[in-house]
Amino acid sequence: MRSFYVNFVLLSIFFISVCVIVDCSTCKQKNHQNNANDVNRTKSFKNLSGNPLEEAVIDEIAQQSKINFRIDLRHLGISSITKNMLKNISSIQSIDFQSNEITEIENGSFTMNGKLDKIDLMENHLTKITKHIFSGNFHELQEINLSFNAISAIESGSFDRLVNLVSIDISSNCITHLHSDLFKKCSDLRQVFLSSNRIIKIGSHLFNIKTELNILDLSFNNLEMIPKFKIKSIKHLDMSHNNITELDLNHESSHERKKLANVEELSVAYNAITKCVKISEMRNDIVRLDLSHNQINDMNDFPILLNMEVLQLSHNNLSSLSVYKFRERFPSLKALNISENKIDCEEYHVLHNSYSRLAISVDTHFAYQCINISGSINNEMEVMNTLQSNSHEILRQLKLNRTFLIVLTSIFAVLIIIPITFLLYYYRRYDTVKYMKGENLIEQIEL
Repeated sequence: MRSFYVNFVLLSIFFISVCVIVDCSTCKQKNHQNNANDVNRTKSFKNLSGNPLEEAVIDEIAQQSKINFRIDLRHLGISSITKNMLKNISSIQSIDFQSNEITEIENGSFTMNGKLDKIDLMENHLTKITKHIFSGNFHELQEINLSFNAISAIESGSFDRLVNLVSIDISSNCITHLHSDLFKKCSDLRQVFLSSNRIIKIGSHLFNIKTELNILDLSFNNLEMIPKFKIKSIKHLDMSHNNITELDLNHESSHERKKLANVEELSVAYNAITKCVKISEMRNDIVRLDLSHNQINDMNDFPILLNMEVLQLSHNNLSSLSVYKFRERFPSLKALNISENKIDCEEYHVLHNSYSRLAISVDTHFAYQCINISGSINNEMEVMNTLQSNSHEILRQLKLNRTFLIVLTSIFAVLIIIPITFLLYYYRRYDTVKYMKGENLIEQIEL
């Protein structure tokens, strides 16, 4: 009987093992089919990020690919890019080497591929760019990302073959100097990002005079003045977080004054600007101007900017706005930020009333100091609610002229007179009741 049970257990184990093996083989077959389907579906895109690859693997992928595709090689721990790694990948349109450990790119590594339109080398350990890295046929290349490396030097002529380059990002590196002709051959350049470097000076011939550059970001550098560019197409210029002490866009001649005439958005926030004495009146295309976090004392020398809609003046040393000239100089103004300044309450009210739809931003402390409920257009009830929120402790000015005092009287009547009347009435009634109760008590005792 015991042997029967032993044999039964052994047969059961054998049967279960066979079932598991068959099931695993079926799963593997299905997985192979699914993988094959995935490959067929994603022939145009290869994501190999996070896998330890060798040059032979990349070469095999290139041999099997018969159509154009994009390849993702992020987070692979690649330390260098060589010719052999990319020699057979001639059909790639975009290649992404982001977040690796690349310290070196062999000269001519991208030469064999004439169809590349984007190269992403963001977040690596590159220290220099030589003119041989991008040598060869690059007529299709439009976008390069070299940000977040440790690049301190870019050799002259490095981008001469990139005639159709549209966008380049070299931000967050260690660059202190740029050769004056670095982008001279890039006639189609539209966007250049050079923020978060250590650039001290930029030459006037850095860009091709025929280029239609729209966006230039030079923020977070060590520039002391706005460069004398020879191009006039820039629309968005960011010079914030530098060491600029004077806003000078005029430069030396009337010809140079016209070069930045098309700027629509200009940011020089977080500098050390004390005066804005050289802004040409020809710059009527400026729509947004950010002068916040500087040391500006007055606005007397500001030019007429007919199309300006947004003006940021917060965190300066302004004590006067010359409000009577403000509307004349900025007739299209829609938003003004004067927080953290020393503006007088009277000027604030005059400015507020001189624009019909101007949104003025001030800090909360200043708003409570200068409360104006003058004129019938104000909401007196809202102002009274504001006054009740402990603002009286810092109140510096309260204007009540030309208001409906009847409304205010009714408010005070509701809040003060009625409660006092009720208390007086209740007090007198209480005394009378007390007296009547005392008389009844005496009568009852006498009875």
